[in-house]
Amino acid sequence: MRYVLFAFSAFFCLAAIGSQLFGAPRLVAVVCMVLAALALVIGLVYQGRVIESQEKVLNEEQTAELERLLDNGQFGVAVGQVRLWFRGTSEEEAEAVVHALAQGR
Repeated sequence: MRYVLFAFSAFFCLAAIGSQLFGAPRLVAVVCMVLAALALVIGLVYQGRVIESQEKVLNEEQTAELERLLDNGQFGVAVGQVRLWFRGTSEEEAEAVVHALAQGR
C-alpha cells in the first residue's frame, strides 16, 4: 500500500510540473502539489507502522550468535546486533529480546 501512495505522490508531482509546462492555471499545480504532499505523508506514516509492527523472532543462526556474544560477556554488542537485524527496533526492545534469550538459557 505504501508503494501505491508513493507512486501517487510522484504522479501528482509530475502532474503539477506538466500543468505548468502546458499553461494550465496555477491552481491546478497547487492542488496537485497538495495531493502529492498528502499521499507522501500518508505513505510515510503507513511505512512507520509497518516497521513498528515487525515481530522480533530469532532464527537458529541468530540465536547462536547472540548466545556466543552473551557467553563472551558482550551484552551491549548483542543488543546492537539485534538492532541491526530488526530495523527500527528501539534500544529497550532490543534489550528485551536479549534478556529473554539470556533468561531462557
